[in-house]
Amino acid sequence: MAVSPKSPLRVEPLAAQPQHLPLVARWHHSECLRQGLTSLYSRRLERLKAHLATEPGVPRTWVASIDSQVIGCVSLISYHVSTDIGPPAVDVPLWLSNLYVLPEHRRAGVAQALMASVFDCVQSLGHNSVWLIAREHTEFYRKRQWQSVRQARIAKQWVTVMRRGIP
Repeated sequence: MAVSPKSPLRVEPLAAQPQHLPLVARWHHSECLRQGLTSLYSRRLERLKAHLATEPGVPRTWVASIDSQVIGCVSLISYHVSTDIGPPAVDVPLWLSNLYVLPEHRRAGVAQALMASVFDCVQSLGHNSVWLIAREHTEFYRKRQWQSVRQARIAKQWVTVMRRGIP
């Protein structure tokens, strides 16, 4: 389904639309279960609450909507544990995570718009690349300038670690 010019796609931080936190947590939880990973909805919800209070740093989540209906989300996270407050140091890798678009809105540029928000944030934080772990859909990312860096085994599954430079 293509995005209609009459119903423009909006991408904004989850912090600006906190009422959608339970829905996004449900999506994250369902996707983890679909991929055979262990997940608790309550833990996903608690982790996402941290995304509401970290601007201009990370973690951060964006939601995509059309006519006030949320149709997708994406997160920017760091696996680096730090007690520092504020944006992460430029030597700390940032990771695109939890990119999800409702099936009926796929192939309409929604994922690209969500990723663009991540790229803008990464650049504003002074970083020149972003990473992701792909369990599937690696070709989707390759077509969007992501490069495979290595294969790794995470949670008993083989994944592709990918990187994309930010101009």
